[in-house]
Amino acid sequence: MLIVDGDSIFFRAFFALPKSIKGADGQPVNALLGAANLILRVIEDHKPRAVVVCFGQEAAHYRKELYEPYHAHRPE
Repeated sequence: MLIVDGDSIFFRAFFALPKSIKGADGQPVNALLGAANLILRVIEDHKPRAVVVCFGQEAAHYRKELYEPYHAHRPE
């Protein structure tokens, strides 16, 4: 089973790919394209029987409670 932290993957993909990647309507799709490509590559490499993508940014505060420097360099 592949379990994906959706918030983390989309955040990473958003900053990894240029904002010039746009859909037919002109909206940026860099985060979606990057996340999809990464997940599909992992599926191809490991062939999991199931894939779960979880989202829950509002619940991520526990990471900072467990590890104070977590994302300390990021702006609010």
